Amino acid sequence: MNKPARAFAYGNLSFFTGAVVYVFTQGVIPFTEEPGTLATVVLIGFMLVYGNLAFVMSRRFARKMAGIEWFPFFMAGVLVLPALFLAFITEIFRSDEARYFYYAAIVVAAFLGSHL
Repeated sequence: MNKPARAFAYGNLSFFTGAVVYVFTQGVIPFTEEPGTLATVVLIGFMLVYGNLAFVMSRRFARKMAGIEWFPFFMAGVLVLPALFLAFITEIFRSDEARYFYYAAIVVAAFLGSHL
């Protein structure tokens, strides 16, 4: 399989994985706005999920894309796109501050996971 076709397939896999993770975890997102340590624990949980997914996917698929150093970061960006978009259109957050913390947490975790 040539590299563009492989990159397209891996990008689609990353996108749909991100969408599935969002759909299964959207019930937990309102807990990010709770006072106290619960919100912190939930955000750390989201960071672990997205970081681990980005790490595993970049290690598994970027090996086959030798010579393209930016590909793991591309996959991390595509992984979080569905979550960012769906969290924006569903208005699941009560405040913009909680939404931005969620966005920052999953983006940082995904890019950190793909960098490791």
